[in-house]
Amino acid sequence: MFFVDKFVCGIQCYYRDCLKFFAGKMGKGLSSTLFTICFLLLSGVLHAETPVVVNGVLDLRKYSFNDIVYLQGKWKFKPLTDSGLTIGSKEYDISVPGSWDAVTGNTFARGEYSLKILMPKNSPPNMGLYFPEISQAVEVEVNGRLIYSSGSLKTGETDYTIFSMPISIKDEMDIRIGIRNSQFRKGGLVYLPMIGLNKKIRKLREQKIWLEAFWTGILILATIYNFLLFYYDPSRHSALWLGISSFFMVVRGMMTGENTIHFLMPWFPWALDYHIEYICSYLIGGSFLLFAERTFPSNISSIRKSVYVVSVLSGVFSLVSVFLPIKILSQSLIFLQTFLLLCACGGLFIFLFAFYQRRKGSFFFPFLGIIFLAGFCIDFVYYNGGSKFLFNLTQVGMVFFVIFQTVNLARLHSDSFIRVKELSCNLEKEVAKQTEGLKHANDLLMEEVDYRKQVESRLEMLSTTDPLTGAANRLKITPHLEQAYRLFDRYGKSFGLIMMDIDYFKDVNDHYGHSVGDDVLKKIVIIAERSIREVDIFARWGGEEFLIYLPEMDLESSLVLAERLRLAIGESHFPVVGNITASFGVAVPLEGEVMLKDILKRVDDNLYEAKNNGRNCVVG
Repeated sequence: MFFVDKFVCGIQCYYRDCLKFFAGKMGKGLSSTLFTICFLLLSGVLHAETPVVVNGVLDLRKYSFNDIVYLQGKWKFKPLTDSGLTIGSKEYDISVPGSWDAVTGNTFARGEYSLKILMPKNSPPNMGLYFPEISQAVEVEVNGRLIYSSGSLKTGETDYTIFSMPISIKDEMDIRIGIRNSQFRKGGLVYLPMIGLNKKIRKLREQKIWLEAFWTGILILATIYNFLLFYYDPSRHSALWLGISSFFMVVRGMMTGENTIHFLMPWFPWALDYHIEYICSYLIGGSFLLFAERTFPSNISSIRKSVYVVSVLSGVFSLVSVFLPIKILSQSLIFLQTFLLLCACGGLFIFLFAFYQRRKGSFFFPFLGIIFLAGFCIDFVYYNGGSKFLFNLTQVGMVFFVIFQTVNLARLHSDSFIRVKELSCNLEKEVAKQTEGLKHANDLLMEEVDYRKQVESRLEMLSTTDPLTGAANRLKITPHLEQAYRLFDRYGKSFGLIMMDIDYFKDVNDHYGHSVGDDVLKKIVIIAERSIREVDIFARWGGEEFLIYLPEMDLESSLVLAERLRLAIGESHFPVVGNITASFGVAVPLEGEVMLKDILKRVDDNLYEAKNNGRNCVVG
């Protein structure tokens, strides 16, 4: 009941929304009228009045032959034995188009159709007869003259026939058609014969051929398009199944109607043609259902399972059709048509259910599903003795399906492109925004880095510089001394050390104060830095003691430098204090010394020796 309710609701919603849509465009009254006309056209109700055969006679004496005349109505019919003898003496009235099994009760038999046509007095000389699709042994006589034969009435050998022939009759025409049916469930003129001007007959055939070629061409292009679409985007399963369905529709179309395959290849076996038609028909139903389910995937498992079961059955039925003989296969026509109607109803249900759920792109699919279902319904009526004026919509419905699916895909691609474009613009804006934010953050980071570098530089300077005098401190000079000692130990590169101590500096602090003492220390540093080389390092070692590192300098040169520095200090004038002197100890590394502290002890000892010698002197 759930599916029935949804199906009915879907039809009601779709019909209401369609009326609203078209009423908005054209007005309610006009849209309703157009809907009615469309459905009348689809059902084939609208057709012109034509003369009808009555009791084996067609009166055309008042007909002007401006158009083709369909030879429909009650023909005379005689059932015959296989040898051509009449069965009984009774002549039957039989409907054309139709079959004779309902008349004789004999499914496989031989019979003779007869028709008398009363022609107008001024009938044109270039007339023509047209018999579409007779898959039986047939002989056609006009006024006692055999004008066409196909197969053998005696042996039952059968061929596939579509033929038209020119005739020239003045007053009346007696048509006798002998048919032997040894292959099919029903025999006879199943399709509607015609008479008319020969050029109109030819034109009609050409129009039908070109129309079928047009539909077939569209389906071929659709097949290629959908296969390519699936090849480049394997996620589009609906395109795959629509392509498969279109392909089988192309093959089926070549086997039916004007039978393009026999037009292109006259030698093609008609029995194989018949088998292929059945195989393709089953596969069209299954692939169409799969297309519908893949276009609008359902979240209801029972719908999916039903689609898969029916699709598998279509494959099984098509496989069975390969091995069945024509007689049995022809008896399964109603079963085939019922199966196709089931598939069309299933597809329509899926489309209506999708529309009921307001799925994107589902608006036109129910209408197309109705066309497809109408085509199969008309086929059912057409092949089971219904009116031959009905328009065959199956192939047309498939073409419309293909066109609308292609348009739908194009619309989806267009929407996707617009969406991608919008996303691209939004992404560009977001990227620009983020870039600006990152740039600002980077500027802040660079400012932070510069600040940290300044702080680090300041900290390094504070940690390696004496805050009072600005000279290097013990922390800075010690790594240089260690590196110099390693170079001496490995390569023998000498260096000099000078330790200096200000004479009587404690007295300066005691008599003049620490501020004066600080000024003395600062001036000593200035004098020393003017006296040494750029590569030399002058460091405050502690209190009033200073240490000078002299790279690659021997003892003699170190003594000279110390003496020059002693004289520079002694000759300088210090505010408040006046003159200041200093004592110096000088040393260079010696062979055998293994540690830096050894040379530091020797230079310190030399300094104390200078102090003991009366100060203001150099000892090394």
